[in-house]
This record gives sequence, C-alpha cells and structure tokens, in this order.
Amino acid sequence: MRIALRDAVVQGLTLTVRQLLASTVAGTEPAGSTEAGVAWSIAEVARMSKVTSRTLRHYDDIGLLRPAYVGSNGYRYYEQEQLLRLQQILLLRELGLGGTRRDRRGPGR
Repeated sequence: MRIALRDAVVQGLTLTVRQLLASTVAGTEPAGSTEAGVAWSIAEVARMSKVTSRTLRHYDDIGLLRPAYVGSNGYRYYEQEQLLRLQQILLLRELGLGGTRRDRRGPGR
C-alpha cells in the first residue's frame, strides 16, 4: 500500500519520497541524525511539504501526526516514518477524505 500511495502522490501532492531525497541532495540538509535515522525539523518538513508549521503542530495536538521526538529546545523532529504518514494525510486531504472534527468525535457529540 505504501508503494501505491507513494506513486499516486508523485502525480499530485508536494511531499514525496523522491522530492525529499532530491531536496536533501540539493542542499536541504536534515536537522540531525538519530539511531533510527535522519530527522528533519518542523520548519524543514513544513517547507518540503508545503504545509505550515502551525498545521503540523495542530496534527500533533489532535494525535494525527506525532513527531518522532521533541528536542530539549521544544522543537519537533520528524523521521521517515512520520513523513510517510504525512504523505498519506495530505493524499487523503487532497481526495476530500480528511474528515471533519465532528466526524472524529463521533455522532451526536
């Protein structure tokens, strides 16, 4: 499923693994590395995905997209797993399947 999503997103959305890798090669260096892999700051993810950092913080607040970790400075950092999740979220949003707050709370609330 991830491969299919990745290929679908290449055609329409801004954050793709290909673009991520290309931007890294082109000079957008990630914020740091962890034992699990490379980590990007919230500002870098926002710039690459063309969403605002406010949107990313909102996704964290509602539990939709948690950062890989939060640094001692309070900054959120994202790794490849979170970028793939963001890619799925953006694809669903583009397709109009993002849902609303009322949908998430359940009926009658």
